[in-house]
Amino acid sequence: MIAAAFGARVIAVDIAEDKLQFARLIGAEVAIDSSYGDPVEAILDITDGGAHISIDALGHPDILVNSISSLRKRGKHIQIGIMEFGKHLTPIPIDKIIGRELELIGSHGMQAHRYPEMLEMIRMGKLEPRKLIENGLT
Repeated sequence: MIAAAFGARVIAVDIAEDKLQFARLIGAEVAIDSSYGDPVEAILDITDGGAHISIDALGHPDILVNSISSLRKRGKHIQIGIMEFGKHLTPIPIDKIIGRELELIGSHGMQAHRYPEMLEMIRMGKLEPRKLIENGLT
């Protein structure tokens, strides 16, 4: 929702149709069901060479590798999701990181000093957190 509000072309990837529908509802331009094919190839094709930014908010080794692999040269991967128990030491495609000069960023979420900007976006109607509450994703 926030990325779309800033004008980003958002691509959502999941294996659950209800989650993909919800992603479309809150701003995803494209929704890819990764249970039916290679999401990396789909993203590389849709973006004509790779995404500028990828985010893993779930925390799964396969998602991390796919996210990094779907980036274009000098892209950035943001890891928000903590890997599930026992998978904290996750292999990453270092060849792609070096070859494409990628950045990996770890994040706990939005910094507190950015809250006023976010609250202003809610006031202006650019962000609609009501949609998150109404759909049970609080």
